[in-house]
Amino acid sequence: MVSAALLPDPSRDARPLRRARVTLAFQLPMVTPPMSALKVLAPQGFIFQEDCLDNIRTSPTDITVITDPAAYEVWPEAPATCIGQQNTATMGIPEALQTTGPYAISLEVKNPDYQ
Repeated sequence: MVSAALLPDPSRDARPLRRARVTLAFQLPMVTPPMSALKVLAPQGFIFQEDCLDNIRTSPTDITVITDPAAYEVWPEAPATCIGQQNTATMGIPEALQTTGPYAISLEVKNPDYQ
């Protein structure tokens, strides 16, 4: 399992049931083989769209909360698939990711209904 850090976003809309963008930074302990899966697990109550591919950003220059894009590794190829199931998003990673990272990934998630 790879641990990731949530990058702070002061403009994130945290209101209940709103879509919000979350950005994670991570570094791999070993090179991933091609055609690997990357799974993002959000806390209970958050929901990823079933087809979440259009909501992914992997280029450090396209992720607004990154102030120094040169500090992040460029993905060799964006995820080919993304399947959301409740609070889990599973992405198909077509090309190997290296240990030289960190990498960043930004996804949309629906906030829980706080009651």
